[in-house]
Amino acid sequence: MPPAFVRLTGARVPSELAGLTWADVNFAASRLTLRSPKTAHHGADKASRVVPLFPELLPFLEDLASLVEPGVSVPF
Repeated sequence: MPPAFVRLTGARVPSELAGLTWADVNFAASRLTLRSPKTAHHGADKASRVVPLFPELLPFLEDLASLVEPGVSVPF
């Protein structure tokens, strides 16, 4: 995972990156869902968080997405 991704999303390394899949990326809404195994035990509302996809990050994700077969949900 590029350092820019971690800086621009605020993702916790490695816990929130371990389960990240393409299904968590919403290009249309420019949002990313990060699931946190460390905080999930505090309640359903703490199990995940939604962060914005900043314009600086979109080219990196779009390049990666172009390498994945459509409809395939694989980890980053």
